Amino acid sequence: MKLKSLPLRMKLFLSFIIPLIIIFIILLIFDNNISSIAEIYKKPHRIVLLLRHTITFTIPIFLAALGGLYSERSGIINLALEGMMLTGAFSAVLIAYFTQDFILAIIFGMIVGIFLGLIHAFISIHLKGDQIISGVAINVLALGITNFFYKVILKDVSGAEIPGIPTINDIMGWNELFKNPPLNYDIIRMIGYIFFEQSPLVYIAIGLGLLGYYILFYTSIGLRIRAVGEHPRAADTLGINVYLFRYGCVIISGALASLAGVYLSMGFLSGTFSKEMSGGRGFIAIAAYIFGNWNVGGTALASLLFGFFSALEEFLKGQEVFLLFPFLLPGIGWEKINILATEFLDMIPYLLTIIVLSSSIRRARGPGAIGKPYEKEMT
Repeated sequence: MKLKSLPLRMKLFLSFIIPLIIIFIILLIFDNNISSIAEIYKKPHRIVLLLRHTITFTIPIFLAALGGLYSERSGIINLALEGMMLTGAFSAVLIAYFTQDFILAIIFGMIVGIFLGLIHAFISIHLKGDQIISGVAINVLALGITNFFYKVILKDVSGAEIPGIPTINDIMGWNELFKNPPLNYDIIRMIGYIFFEQSPLVYIAIGLGLLGYYILFYTSIGLRIRAVGEHPRAADTLGINVYLFRYGCVIISGALASLAGVYLSMGFLSGTFSKEMSGGRGFIAIAAYIFGNWNVGGTALASLLFGFFSALEEFLKGQEVFLLFPFLLPGIGWEKINILATEFLDMIPYLLTIIVLSSSIRRARGPGAIGKPYEKEMT
């Protein structure tokens, strides 16, 4: 395909992303201890670490985005992904602290997400409330509840033993083989470290993505979900229970978003919770499925892109690249600024979210009945 045949938004996207990837990879490889091009090949562990962290940062975004995809394919906007992630993360750590059982913590975290999904579904479907306001309200509620109980319960137990979810290496006993990144180009150990020094939730997320793709596009249930989201009136005349399918999809959305939060606190940070630890990932997940045009494959690729830049953000912290910037204020003139300062790096995921949305929102086409309450005709 020639560049001229690409749509404008894709040209803009590629023209911005490709140079950034090249620049960041160069900055990543050329650290302060590398003095020549030949020494690049002596640092394979840095690339391996980047790839492993890319997967690590991708999973919570993808799980939340997959949940939002279910909800919006049925016609219900779910802006509460952020709050569902936050409550899932907190609930899992809380249960793990009291029971010392990470499996029970995962289950309880998802149950809390199901409950929040049920609340959002009831407001949006039965009460026919504004779906956006409902989602924002749940986010605010989740932020307040988790902050309050964090101060009351978890703030003084930072030194307590809270079990996290063990990695595949720990479960299989491969610690000596794949625990650390290889210092040479041992392909087996490189692949092993990237994919096995991960939480089992990574594989569950991949499986849920494949299952979601199959269900939504290759089963009668998926056809009905899409019909309910595109034209609920026509679906109703065919005997499809619109309310039932919408309720089910919003509840699934809550469960998956909370599972993303559980992964953050139990699989990513190993039994740790901090205030507002979701860090806007729920909103980034919304950008991911919009950019993916409400398809599982596109959503996965968009999530991978966000995960990659989040990993780069962490890797570039501590590096220094100074540029001169002009200041128009009197007496200041040109100022030397470190463009890899933490304040700038922290903006990367959110800046990328804005760019992705602005480049895709005009051409993105969601389900036809999204955000529109449905009222069954009385016979």
